[in-house]
Amino acid sequence: MTENGRSEEAELHALLQRMSPGISDLMVRMMTIEGLTWPQARAFRDEIVELNKIARNNEDQTALVFAFHSLMNRVEELGLIDPSSLQHFKNTREADYRMLLGVQAMIGEMIDPIRLELVTRREVEAGRLASDNDFRQFAIKSAQDFSKPKSSWFRRLFGGGSQIGP
Repeated sequence: MTENGRSEEAELHALLQRMSPGISDLMVRMMTIEGLTWPQARAFRDEIVELNKIARNNEDQTALVFAFHSLMNRVEELGLIDPSSLQHFKNTREADYRMLLGVQAMIGEMIDPIRLELVTRREVEAGRLASDNDFRQFAIKSAQDFSKPKSSWFRRLFGGGSQIGP
C-alpha cells in the first residue's frame, strides 16, 4: 500500500471514530457489502432516514446525505430499477433528499428557515445541489423573509412601527 493509501485509510478510520456509532456502523456495512440487491438497498435507505432523525452534528448529517447519494447512485449503476420505473425512482430520490435536508433543518417539530438555508448552502458547496435549484432558492427566500423585522401590534401601539391613523 502506498503512503497516500495509508493516509486515506487513516483519515477514514479517524472519520468513522468521530461519527455516532450507528452511523459509522452503517458506513462500514455499506462499504463492505458484496453486490447489492433491491431489498438491501431499501433497508439501507430506511436506515439512513431513521439515523438522519437523530443525527445532530454537521459531520454526521453530511455523512448520511453522502451515504444516501452513494446508495442511490449504486442502485442506478447496478440496474436495480426497471427502466420503466426509472423516472419514478428519480422523483422519489429527489423527494427523499429534500426530506433528509428538511429533517436536518428542524428545531423541535418545525423546520427553521435559517437552518434550512445553511443546510442547503452546505449541499451546494459539496456539489450535491445546484445553486439555482428550486429547493435552494426556496431556502434562501424563506431565510430572508424570516430575518426581516416584523411589524407587531405592540410596536404600532407604542411606537417604532408603522403609524395607524393621521
